Amino acid sequence: MFSVFIIILLVGFAVIDCTAASFKVYGYSTRKRGEIELVYFNNYFAQSDLMQSHFGELVDHEGHLSHSLEIEYGFTNRWTVAAYLDFEQPKGEGIEFTRFRSVFFRYRFFEKGDRFINTAIYLEYYIPRKKYKNEEELEIKLILEKEFNRFKIVMNPIVEKAMSGPEVGEGLKFNYESGLYWNISPDVRAGVEFFGKMGELSEFGETRGDRHWIFPAFKIELPKHIEWDFGAGFGLTDNSDDLVVKNIISIVF
Repeated sequence: MFSVFIIILLVGFAVIDCTAASFKVYGYSTRKRGEIELVYFNNYFAQSDLMQSHFGELVDHEGHLSHSLEIEYGFTNRWTVAAYLDFEQPKGEGIEFTRFRSVFFRYRFFEKGDRFINTAIYLEYYIPRKKYKNEEELEIKLILEKEFNRFKIVMNPIVEKAMSGPEVGEGLKFNYESGLYWNISPDVRAGVEFFGKMGELSEFGETRGDRHWIFPAFKIELPKHIEWDFGAGFGLTDNSDDLVVKNIISIVF
């Protein structure tokens, strides 16, 4: 059964920037009113032939670490807000703060199961340090989720728009994230996720610069409201990092 599940997942894919602070597929559920969630994201780029701009200098992406800290708060049972602090750490160098992110609107529509597909929307604004990147961005993410017995499929189609800086005149960029999951037990979930970046909508279908990864991943519910999401990602294009290891640890109060 599990081998069939893996084969099915190979037909899906999703998209994210290689320097993104997280490789995470966002689900439909939101925090309840008054709940606070603290999250730590960590990515280790174990194998890569790519170079990355880091405060104006080109550095090897192999051995690179990225870190993020998030706090999310439930204003209502359907609407949450969040703030992120992102950090980067090239191999052999110290950790440096790179940008602030604000999720000012994450809202789920209807109650779970009221519609054929559970739907939510997610709006995020990126404010980087000027020395790191002179460009603010708006991200709009649609969250689509459907459960089939012990299986669940989640898709996050995303559009991004530069709001300032040298790329402000460019069009919308299209990204998406997706995953298919199997609930092994109430506390353990296995899945395969896909991430990548497709560029502007006007260039959709062109392969130049596309980045894609496939991530076998697991999510484990631990005691005291702690959750661990981890996996290893493999690059599917020449412009993708060859191997990325992710860890996401969250705790709810």
